[in-house]
Amino acid sequence: MSRFAGSAFVLVAMTISVFAAVTDTAEAAVIVDVRQVGSNVVEFRTRDNGSLDLNGLSFDRTEDFAPGISPSDGLFLLGPAGDAFDIYSGVAGPPSFGPGEALRGTLGTDQRFGIDNTNPVGLLAVPAGYQSNSPITSTLTLAGTIESLGLTPGTYTWSWSSDSVTLNVVPVPAALPLLATGLVGLAAIGRWRRG
Repeated sequence: MSRFAGSAFVLVAMTISVFAAVTDTAEAAVIVDVRQVGSNVVEFRTRDNGSLDLNGLSFDRTEDFAPGISPSDGLFLLGPAGDAFDIYSGVAGPPSFGPGEALRGTLGTDQRFGIDNTNPVGLLAVPAGYQSNSPITSTLTLAGTIESLGLTPGTYTWSWSSDSVTLNVVPVPAALPLLATGLVGLAAIGRWRRG
């Protein structure tokens, strides 16, 4: 293995370790990670194997409105537009996860799922007909950056007597662009030495 390849491997391994340490901090039945996955793309995604126990919540109504976020109101609704979802009341948690205003989502997949803290009583949105302890998988992709969408990095947990939902807004590491530049520089030096 060349010196360049060994250095690049170490840098990539260190980057993966940092991301793993940052994103594996919360414990909840359903965890939603929010990451900037491109220069102008943010993704909300539930982790695998999440499920919820609805005991302690009160069924409120069935709705169908567009997915989106409103960080200043503590609201996120994931999943595809057009699918109905059930709303349960009795959730308590932070009133916001950033100063951002309301924004409709354009690309959601899997099931409808979210939290709405805009009312005096917090609300939980789950797929229509959801049965307690069934898996929940959902995504929402938005154009923008963590900063431009008004998301404050951190961990936010909404709970009720039998379960909880955690939202992890993962910051973009400040060193990531610097690391990418360094890797490009190392590749250029390697090519220069060979050529």
